[in-house]
Amino acid sequence: MPEGTQLTQGVIPMLTSVAINYLPQLTQYIAKKVFPNVPTGATAGLYPIWIQDDFLRIQAKKISNREASPEVDFATSKGNYSVSTYGAAASWTDRELGEAREGGMFSADFVNNKVKLATFNGLLALEQQTSSLIQNSANWTTAIAGVGSSPTSGQTLQWDNVGSDPVQTIVAAKRAMHILTGFMPNTIIIPGIVMDKLKLNPSLIDRIKFTGTPGAPSQVTMQMIAALFEIDNILVPEGVYNAAPEGETKNIQYFWGKNVWLGYVAPSPSRDTPSAGYHFSWTGNTAQGLPAGMDITGAGPQMMNSVLSPEGLFVSRYDTVRPAKHWVDAQLFTSPNITAPDLGGLITSIIQ
Repeated sequence: MPEGTQLTQGVIPMLTSVAINYLPQLTQYIAKKVFPNVPTGATAGLYPIWIQDDFLRIQAKKISNREASPEVDFATSKGNYSVSTYGAAASWTDRELGEAREGGMFSADFVNNKVKLATFNGLLALEQQTSSLIQNSANWTTAIAGVGSSPTSGQTLQWDNVGSDPVQTIVAAKRAMHILTGFMPNTIIIPGIVMDKLKLNPSLIDRIKFTGTPGAPSQVTMQMIAALFEIDNILVPEGVYNAAPEGETKNIQYFWGKNVWLGYVAPSPSRDTPSAGYHFSWTGNTAQGLPAGMDITGAGPQMMNSVLSPEGLFVSRYDTVRPAKHWVDAQLFTSPNITAPDLGGLITSIIQ
């Protein structure tokens, strides 16, 4: 731990805004596009796990005059969320800042780049946790396995095999999920390494081969795939990370592997709206019990500087004496949770 830490400013609204405005630029990371963000005033609580059976059961009946209407109700179970903290800090010395100025960089730009670096590292950790959660077939009611030949029940032919039919695979998965919930999937994740193979699939090419002209030959595009799959949103994540420990040869890996996920993502997210999953993000509202150090009135902590962030992202500034450094510390208070296992489905190993 650094010696002589002095918290000089705490959470800085301006730097927090820089970090939040930076998020939309990172299009290769999709964690909060699949599991939408739900701001919460508490860092732990309950969320409903939606059971669609009771919504779809016919409980109304034809009644006679003065007969009471039958009471209807629906059941939900409850899940517990606990907001995690993803943190990363970046530092600089006075000499490094001076050298940056000599190179023509403004001090504010230099600091903002440090903010982006710290924010980026936190998002890497969040992407890893969310992608691992989504790509676990045990978390979803609908699970289909890609195989190299002779698929049986619960299997489909891998899309880089001759004779495979991606449209048939997706239509079957969508129908299986619809009969469970009454919701039709509106989002599909096709990782870049899968999309490369999908665009070369003979079945897809055959469906669009007469759409081209001599000057513009037929090509499988994202728009065509969306139309063939009849799905609103296609996400093609390309995010990578270095899995090697510090000091060892780099080992670059994809967050999203050879799997395809499809599900229902609420267009207007809220805790009371069914969706495959949500990120619950602490807004910094300390009136509901966190962090430690509050007084009996619910005020504090002072270092939050009354900043409220719907994304759960906060950036602090502080200095240390030994070593003599300036720091920015980006902390992301959020947690991915599966809130409706029936509203998502995973097709594993869809390519070889």
